Parts: sequence; C-alpha cells; structure tokens
Amino acid sequence: METSEIKFGYNILSLSALDSVRAGVMAEKHGFDSVWVPDHLIEDGALVDPWSVMAVIGTQTKHVFLCTGVTDTQRCHPAKTAQSVATVDELSHGRAGLGIGAGEVMNIVPFGIPWDDDPRDRAQRLREAIEVIKLLWGSSKEKMVSYEGKFFWLKNAWLDQHSTQKPHPPVYVGALSSTRLLELTGEIGDGWYSWLVTPETYTKRREKIKRAAERTGRKLEDIDTVATIYTAFADDPRTQRKLTELTRIEILMSDYTGLKSFGVKLPLPERYTYQYVSVTERYSPVLVEMARQIPEEIFKKYAAIGSVDDCIDFIESFVKVGAKHISVCDLMIDVKGLAGVEETLKTYGSKIIPYFKEQTRK
Repeated sequence: METSEIKFGYNILSLSALDSVRAGVMAEKHGFDSVWVPDHLIEDGALVDPWSVMAVIGTQTKHVFLCTGVTDTQRCHPAKTAQSVATVDELSHGRAGLGIGAGEVMNIVPFGIPWDDDPRDRAQRLREAIEVIKLLWGSSKEKMVSYEGKFFWLKNAWLDQHSTQKPHPPVYVGALSSTRLLELTGEIGDGWYSWLVTPETYTKRREKIKRAAERTGRKLEDIDTVATIYTAFADDPRTQRKLTELTRIEILMSDYTGLKSFGVKLPLPERYTYQYVSVTERYSPVLVEMARQIPEEIFKKYAAIGSVDDCIDFIESFVKVGAKHISVCDLMIDVKGLAGVEETLKTYGSKIIPYFKEQTRK
C-alpha cells in the first residue's frame, strides 16, 4: 500500500474563538499538518471569524498549515480577502492558505446579499474572485494591476500587505460534486477542499479535476486534493446512534449526488440541498425521516463511528485510492465540546498518525 507523505488535517467546528485557538494549538502538538477553520455567519458547525482565529493560532504554533474551509465570494470583496490571507500568512511566517467556494444561501440571503440563482454565475464569480486575489497578491505600487470581469473589476490597484509565500499562498477550491467547480479546481486551483466524500466519490471527482488540469497543461500531482472525512471514537451505543443520525442528515444534504450514484434515490427537494438549505430547516422532519433511509452499508462509506481500528480501516480505504491529505471532521465535538476535541487529537496523535507513518517506512 502506497502511503508516502500522508498529511493529516483537523477541521475546527462548533467551538468558541478561544477554544478554536486551543484546538488549533493542540492539533499541531499531536502531529497534525493542517488546520481548517470554516467561515459562516450563521452557525453551521461554525461560529468564529476564521481570519482572527487563524492569526492567533499562527502566532502560537510553528509548523501547522492554516486555511479556511471555506469562505465565499459574496460577503467580502476579493481585495479584502486577499489582504486578510496575506496578513495571516505574514503572522504565521508563510503558513496560510485560502479555501474558497461559491457560497450557500444560509450565509447570503438572511443578510440581504444578492444570491446568484444561476450556478454558472456562481462558478464564474468564483473564478473571477480567485483570479483577482492572485493578481493582487502579485501587485505592488510599482506593479499595479487591472482586471475586467462580469462581477469584479480592478483599475490600477495594488495591495501594500504582501504575503510571505511566493508566488502566493495556495488557493483551495471548495467543491462538493459540481462538475463546474471541480473543473475550475483543475484549471486554476492549488488544491481541492472536498466535503463528506467516500473513496468512490473522491476518486470520480478527482478524475474530473485531473482531466481539467491536463487540458490546461497542468498535472494532478501539483494539486493538493484533500479528502475530508467524518470520524468519532465512540463505544457507547446511544452516542453512536445520535452521531449516526446527525451525520446521515449531513450526507443527505451535502452529497445527494453521491447517494444517487450508489443507487440511493430519495425525493429530496432542491431547497434541502446544502447550497440552498436554511439553518432553521436543517433538522426538519422531512430531512430527518429521509436521512434514516440511507442504508447502513452506504453510511459506512462516509463516516467511521466506533473504534480506533474502525477509523484506521476507514482512512486506509482513502489511501488506497490515492489520497495523501486526510482532513478530519470530529463528530465528538457535538458530544463533549473541547474535551472531546482533546481526546480525539490525543488518539490520532498517539495511535493513528503514527500508524500511517509506520506504514510509510515499510
């Protein structure tokens, strides 16, 4: 089994700002390579401003990579996003990245921000935002930049805040199953930030990235394709049932397309899919009842809730299909908060990460 250079990331979810910093510092202590902080205004497993949290984590750590998982193009002009990332990059001595996606209704519509109904417009807005951000990262007073797009414009613009990484911090495109966004990743992304993938869906979506990359003269090996997974170390049957039910809902909303590819065809209205669902409807009776219909054997492709061995087997299923960066969403955070985070990080640091390092040496 090829396991060289396997990296482990940790997603900080559902914690206060102070506890998010503590979790990020602990993640580095226990051997994690990256920390991912979501960017939501309304709680969806996210509470904090990611740039502030990553800046503080960056000043209290030495090695861990820091990235949003992910921000969007609507709530903040690309110039401000570019400045924020460059600032965190300086404070962390070159360890910041930008995870950015096309956005979702829950963070846009309640705040009166225009929402692009056409997915082609959302993809184009994302493309333009990334192009503008990269232009600005390479700008200076002596090298002003201009840009004219459908959604964004620059005229003799520059940033005085420069990034430490050259030519710029890496940009990870957040994409669920959208072919447009996966192809965009292959064309201009430095990485792909997936969400709730299985070995099968990860492989199929990465292949789309590969084909798009090759069409533009790039190589898949130059794009960091992150496999984001759900795990929980839980022996108590009641806790397992609770976490399983919550995760089934997430799977249904986030990867309805993937479920259909496994033959699970449920009549889910579009308004309940991740891009469109409101936070107030996330646990509606419709979603709860429909999520319960996901077969157990399909559920186990998406998450590992059980023992350390269960988790290792789960991660190995991704490694076998070529995943080299595993980013962990810790379900125990919903049960024990920061205490659960610490338990999970210790277990990964003492048993799981060493296991994969040992496999690498064989």
